Amino acid sequence: AHLNRHWRVPDWMLSSGLSARILVRISQDGQIISKKFVVKSSSSDFNESVERALQDAEPFPTPPPRLSRLYSEEGIEWGFPK
Repeated sequence: AHLNRHWRVPDWMLSSGLSARILVRISQDGQIISKKFVVKSSSSDFNESVERALQDAEPFPTPPPRLSRLYSEEGIEWGFPK
């Protein structure tokens, strides 16, 4: 939910069937350690909107203690639009 609030994409992109997946590693204080597309869309504008959303959402909420190692070492994979 936190990330979705920061993702701004024109309606035409949402209805175009574009999608992307990105793997993000997040530190214990909510900062992005690294990010890497697992699957890019065919639209550079769409991909840029994903990266912009991540940047705008930083810092992320503090990960729960039991998940902080997972978030920082293995990362979380997010799909856009879902």
